[in-house]
Amino acid sequence: MCFVVNEGADLPELPEGVEVEWVNFQPNPLRFNAGFDNEEVYNAIRIDKGRRILAGMHHAGGRDYKGYFMIVDDDDFVNRNIVSFVKKNYNENGWYIHKGYIYDINSKFLLRYRKFSDFCGTSLIVRADLYNLPPTIEATSDDYIRKFLGSHIFIKDILKNAGTPLSPLPFYGAMYRIGHSGAVSQSKSLKNMFFSTRNPVQFIKNILKLRPLTSFIRKEFTL
Repeated sequence: MCFVVNEGADLPELPEGVEVEWVNFQPNPLRFNAGFDNEEVYNAIRIDKGRRILAGMHHAGGRDYKGYFMIVDDDDFVNRNIVSFVKKNYNENGWYIHKGYIYDINSKFLLRYRKFSDFCGTSLIVRADLYNLPPTIEATSDDYIRKFLGSHIFIKDILKNAGTPLSPLPFYGAMYRIGHSGAVSQSKSLKNMFFSTRNPVQFIKNILKLRPLTSFIRKEFTL
């Protein structure tokens, strides 16, 4: 596991096996600027995020790395069974997380979410060679960074069109954590996101997706 961290950040003591790639990229100037065209802002965010991910991939070995890459945002959780599942199914193209949870830290409930990979970036496990990484960070174009690394919404279709599609992970693979001040997406509460609708049918559907945060789920996601 590798954390990509800005130089000067204050890190807690990290467990054994966790490595750190320190970077000194300048902050994205468009991150909170609503005066720009939305697509321009999104592309700037994708490039800012993507180059950090690229630094982590090169830390792991770049084009010579023979494993799988899973990009995980620092405010999400992943299922502890993912590693053993990948080991048992080595050489597959990879997987996308179809089933996941939305976790509000201020609630005792989770929302089950289908098509999770369309909603959350912590949702793709890709065999490293399928990224076809450029040989160096300097040789990597902004277009590549934006499409392959800066966003999770493109890569699944890119790989499908290349004849190397990802498969759905056959269990609940990740949690998207909301309701905390450090959320990059500025997400709100479960109530505001899913239960403020005036559509009674959708409201009932969302109610039926709720599950209690049990000790089994806590253990599965190491909460």
